[in-house]
Amino acid sequence: MGSPTRSAASVCLLVAATTVLGLISLQPAHARHAFIASRPGPAPMIAPENTGATTVRLPEVDEQVGVQVRDQGRTRVIVRLSTPVTGDDFSRSEQSAAAAGNLLRTLPSGSYEQITNPETVPVIILAVDSSAVDALSKSSLVASVESDVVVRPSSLNSTTVLGVQRAVASGWDGTGQTIAVVDSGVQSSHALLMRGATPKTIAEACFSSNTTTIRSSCIGGTPMAVNAVPSRGSAQPCDLAVSVACGHGTAVAGVAVGGDGTGTVSGVAPAASLISVKIFGHDVADPSAIGASLSDVNTALQWLYNRRADFPGLVAVNLSLGGGKMTTDCGSGSTQAYIHQLLLVGIATVVAAGNDGFNDAVSVPACAPDAIAVGSIDDTTAARSPWSNVSPKVALYAPGTSIASANAATGARSNFSGTSLAAPAVTGAWAVVHQRFPDMTGADILDQLRSRGTTITTDTASPVARYQIPLIRVDLAMRSPVGSESQPPDVLTAVTPARLMDTRAEPTIDSLYTNTGPLTGGETRRLRVTGRGYIPANDAASVSVNVTVADPTTAGFVTVFGGGASRPTASNLNFTPGEVTANLVMVPVGADGTISIYNFTGLSHVIVDVLGWFPSAGAFRPINPARVMDTRDAPTVDGRSRNTGPFGPGESRSLVIAGRGGVPASGVAAVALNVTAVNSTAAGYLTVYPSGSTRPTASNLNFGVAEVVPNMVISPLDSLGRAQLFNFDGRTDIVVDVLGWFPRTPSFTALVAARLLDTRGGPTIDGIWSGGGPILGGTHLDLKVTGRAGVPSTGVAAVVLNLTVTEPTANGFLTVYPAGILRPRTSSINFTSGQTLANLVIALVGVDGRISLYNLQGATPTIVDVVGWFG
Repeated sequence: MGSPTRSAASVCLLVAATTVLGLISLQPAHARHAFIASRPGPAPMIAPENTGATTVRLPEVDEQVGVQVRDQGRTRVIVRLSTPVTGDDFSRSEQSAAAAGNLLRTLPSGSYEQITNPETVPVIILAVDSSAVDALSKSSLVASVESDVVVRPSSLNSTTVLGVQRAVASGWDGTGQTIAVVDSGVQSSHALLMRGATPKTIAEACFSSNTTTIRSSCIGGTPMAVNAVPSRGSAQPCDLAVSVACGHGTAVAGVAVGGDGTGTVSGVAPAASLISVKIFGHDVADPSAIGASLSDVNTALQWLYNRRADFPGLVAVNLSLGGGKMTTDCGSGSTQAYIHQLLLVGIATVVAAGNDGFNDAVSVPACAPDAIAVGSIDDTTAARSPWSNVSPKVALYAPGTSIASANAATGARSNFSGTSLAAPAVTGAWAVVHQRFPDMTGADILDQLRSRGTTITTDTASPVARYQIPLIRVDLAMRSPVGSESQPPDVLTAVTPARLMDTRAEPTIDSLYTNTGPLTGGETRRLRVTGRGYIPANDAASVSVNVTVADPTTAGFVTVFGGGASRPTASNLNFTPGEVTANLVMVPVGADGTISIYNFTGLSHVIVDVLGWFPSAGAFRPINPARVMDTRDAPTVDGRSRNTGPFGPGESRSLVIAGRGGVPASGVAAVALNVTAVNSTAAGYLTVYPSGSTRPTASNLNFGVAEVVPNMVISPLDSLGRAQLFNFDGRTDIVVDVLGWFPRTPSFTALVAARLLDTRGGPTIDGIWSGGGPILGGTHLDLKVTGRAGVPSTGVAAVVLNLTVTEPTANGFLTVYPAGILRPRTSSINFTSGQTLANLVIALVGVDGRISLYNLQGATPTIVDVVGWFG
């Protein structure tokens, strides 16, 4: 590698984040990074990134406000006034109240209701109609108008993708650990940063010094001494009335320690304590900009070192700041010495990589050899955020695009973007790993986060390079270190559903395998699944995917099998012309990380969504699909259970599966089957359950007259290795292919099917979630799945569900996903108007043990049966 390059303006460093506060929705991009020219002063200067804090001359109005007013007539909005306020708290409150009064007098009579009075920050909350919105959008008294809704992450994650809720449910929440945030100060009273009535902030200090370009934000304008005891109140945010950028540290702290680990907006280590160290002050020339000297950063790190005996739980320091361009490490820089000093006493320093979009460099001080440099991913694409710096120095990825956290300016929550938001996720994870493994060194913790993360591959064009950087997974990091186990963990790693393939001109999670045209008759296509959609580049022996066929030109079938393997004679989906048909498939992964998809005849568009993966010695043992039953005159894998004639109405038969088609004769808890009903003489359904047990009131697949309908089924076996098949009505031929088996292990528990939801009002296992009417178009239902029907209340990563729709009023689809996150662009079941159809789903459990069911359009009666769960 050549000599390190550094921008001419590298004496100034930028806070490595774009905070999307209110409606100032500036996207982070390196073109926006303008370094402040160096000026005479006692030390190099650090200036925060342009976070949208510059004076806004015209109101910026959240587009959702107009939508909500149109749909609801009135909606609550947060209005930030453009009038600057100065002086003490009393003076600023009076000025804010006067500004609010001036604005309200300009609004049409009866067009609004005032919800709150302004305090020291000129912000009010109103309930408004369309005429008020129109007036606000044209008023010079208004800086911005945003929707006052319950804020949810506008990314798939953040904490759900990282597995925070599952770690917290297991007791790993950062208890007994402390982290420090060196930034613009932290609003310790923010609701997200409180533990009951007690702030999570246990100590504060301020080292913002006065220079020729920066005015100190410390109390009295004087920074503390480097040996001073902590001072309560000294590290509250710098003046929010002058600069919304002063809320930066509060947002950073929220990502690290906010919330309680169960809500939709929560930090990674919600039980950890916080030290707030303020270093940023206001720019003399433009007070809406904030900055600090590099010496102040160093002083803050020295103070933490000097006072470390006061904070025995301190394990990590967060620096969400940086700037310049370094293609190699900056070991000779002064900040490395302070970072190294802390590392020697067991305190890591986590630093944002920067937002300039460099493909071969990070900012200062992320370049310090002992700094843990963190880049950002956009978790709607499972790929690097395009503005995130990347280089060999980047050790870890974390979500950093549109992350919901604490907004100090409004006291609510807002969305923020930047590597500033990625770094504190790693800082929080560091604390949780230290809680779980208190004897680990800093090098051990870094190795644990890297080895247990999900590898994200980043390819760059200029220069040409490939980076494979782990995305942290807090839940997986709670496992024993790699190499210390007698065998790999035998668990399913469920992921947020992600689209990996769509042969139509529709998006996939990473824009690969899209718009490639339908599969032709007899064609086999390979699809790479590893290293995409949160599936690791290595370690995945098999994957769970939902496969959909759209608009086939003729009746046919699709077979899915391991990449490079011989195609089996079984099928996974059967379809007729023009249908949209989906089925869950568990399939081995080839040595090259691919699966194969074969289309029998005609032209067929194929869509593939990934739901999870199993490790090499996992709870699921995939096999090459083998036919173990065909009531028609057609072959099976061993010549048994064939040509027995169709099932009659109300008939049930037992089927021996253990010891056939690659399934062991013993040690099998459950099997994964593809069950197909063929040419029934009446509309009906099939139920599969263990032989010798009472037939449940649930169904596994539903069909109409003369249809060919497949569905995947996971069923326990009885002690003789048998499953029972029941046909409700008509004469029905049945075909059964076995796809794999589950050993007797605590990581997967198969259940006799039990009904959790019936929107029609039919009975459920516990009498709740019965009725309520169909799910309406454009809405979602949050269904409680834990603590019911044999599914435990805690310790559940995912549930296996049979999802049925019956007589929907419009063509459409349902999407099942973890409650509390943004809906992914995937489908779980596709249907036509009036159809009754079922599909098996593996669903990651979200907030409060719930899953969300979203209906695209029309009114769709929905039934959900649980058939198993993964720990």
